[in-house]
Amino acid sequence: ILVSASAGSGKTRVLVERVIDKIRHGTGVDRLLVLTFTEAAAREMKERIQKALRKACSEAESEEERGFLLNQLVRLNTAEISTIDAFCRKFVQNYYYKADLDPSFRLLTDETEIGMLREEVLGDLLEKMYGSQDDDFIELAVSFSSDRSDDGLTSLITRVFDFASVNPDPEKWIENLPERYRMDGGFSESSFYRDEYAPAVAERLRGFAFDMTRVRDMMIEQDEGLFSRNIVLYNTEISCYESYAQLIESGADYGMVRSALYGMEFGRNTFRKSDDPVSAAVRESAKAVRDRTRKNFREKFLPAYFGATSEDLEWSLAEAFRIVRKLSEVVSDFSSAYQAEKKRRRMLEFSDLEHYTLGILRENEDIRRDLEDRYEEIMVDEYQDTNHVQYEITNMLAAARRNLMVVGDDDQSIYSWRGADIQNILDFEKDYPDARTVRLEQNYRSTGHILNAANAVVAHNSRRKAKRLFTTSGDGE
Repeated sequence: ILVSASAGSGKTRVLVERVIDKIRHGTGVDRLLVLTFTEAAAREMKERIQKALRKACSEAESEEERGFLLNQLVRLNTAEISTIDAFCRKFVQNYYYKADLDPSFRLLTDETEIGMLREEVLGDLLEKMYGSQDDDFIELAVSFSSDRSDDGLTSLITRVFDFASVNPDPEKWIENLPERYRMDGGFSESSFYRDEYAPAVAERLRGFAFDMTRVRDMMIEQDEGLFSRNIVLYNTEISCYESYAQLIESGADYGMVRSALYGMEFGRNTFRKSDDPVSAAVRESAKAVRDRTRKNFREKFLPAYFGATSEDLEWSLAEAFRIVRKLSEVVSDFSSAYQAEKKRRRMLEFSDLEHYTLGILRENEDIRRDLEDRYEEIMVDEYQDTNHVQYEITNMLAAARRNLMVVGDDDQSIYSWRGADIQNILDFEKDYPDARTVRLEQNYRSTGHILNAANAVVAHNSRRKAKRLFTTSGDGE
């Protein structure tokens, strides 16, 4: 089940009601796994479930039902309603021997201590690298360091390491890092062009088309006859933006797309006069949006994405491949040294707990089956903020029984900087083709004017599930 929950739509209440409904139908609370994003959310969830259970007890129609519900109240204290990190910590504590871990490991939670340990390990590694007289490393260091320090380089290495850590196979991710810059032919044949550059360009072009579509619809709604010439012009430019987006997505040659975009012509935008003040306001808005879009296209978009020739980009990509290949080697060496030092000191980070959990589940079918039998349903809150490792863990737990319920809002994904992948929630129906999707679109917190503004903003997001916030509370002031 996917619950696509808009802001202020009561998703916590939905999770609580789901838990209570399962309990009312005979499922023990200890047979549910509920994973939240923060400890505060887990505490709130337990408090709400406790309150709902007490109410259910008072409304029980038989002593047998009341007894069962009271038993669930007692078990609620030890129920598995926690953060994913807390679940992984408990799991590793139970099965440490399957990963050859010291059971007395200490969890690193203090960012200062983590930073000091990383600095120590990385300092030793870089000292060796500086003494190796490796030309590619020296160029890497110069590229990301200043005259005074190499803080830029150390920051880059640790950031890349952290991004690798949210992937199911960090070593492979680090090893494959340079591949996106590899060229077996020209720039247009590179994976960077196909996987990174073309999608970014297409998204920008569709952004222009969206802005133009919005004001074109305003003109149609206000007075299609009055704005007929302008509507035709706007439709032409919208089609051009969309056509070029499709062209570059199809793998068209960079040089050909560049020439076509620089040759794009804009017709004259003349408006018929009208004494109607609303029509005049629509006219000014439509004109301003088109002028701004055209200016951004010519003065910002084209120089940023198509200012260089194919030859320039091929040279830049070849240099990037060489530097990133060296970066990949350095990050790999740091990862090995850092993990070895943590093991020597019997220390683990939260990311280690997730990786050990995933590894133990993958390599031990008996443990996996035990958990599959234990959990009648697995519920995950804030699914849009899960990373790749967490995604793999929950999918593995639910693989046999397909008993996964996730709640999230793709419009509120704000943690990509630390590895959260919005694609996890966007692909849920692809991962589970038989899944049922429930959309929560009614907002209970805000007025209509605020929600209309919010809808207008999030409509610009290209990667989102279609939904529109509404309220029955009126427009407000």
